[in-house]
Amino acid sequence: MRLCFWAGTALLATSGSALAQSLEVKVDNFGTSNGISTAVFRVANNGQTDAKNVRVQCVFFDKEKKAVDIGLAVLDFIPKGTTAYGKTMVASQGREDTVGCGPLSAVFE
Repeated sequence: MRLCFWAGTALLATSGSALAQSLEVKVDNFGTSNGISTAVFRVANNGQTDAKNVRVQCVFFDKEKKAVDIGLAVLDFIPKGTTAYGKTMVASQGREDTVGCGPLSAVFE
């Protein structure tokens, strides 16, 4: 499913292949310290336009691959052809084993 909303010359992509093709998210680092689980990630804008208000969701999983928490982050601006870095943190429940991050929405202008 892909939802897109036009606002003048801007396009808000909220899910689907257009968003996934334009924005590539990779986790660089994951760890837990002092009761906080942290995911550090990079977002590459492979699209033809600049991206604003890029929302990234990171799901923290336990050893059984069940989701135990979700962290959100917003990157204000990623010019086309560049990479930006972000971080999200959640209160550790002591069960976090892995994390997976992906784009939730973005405005392309």
